[in-house]
Amino acid sequence: MSTEEEDSDTVTVETVN
Repeated sequence: MSTEEEDSDTVTVETVN
């Protein structure tokens, strides 16, 4: 789940995709 820095928007978008 956490890839770079759990930004909340970037990580979420990458995870949702």
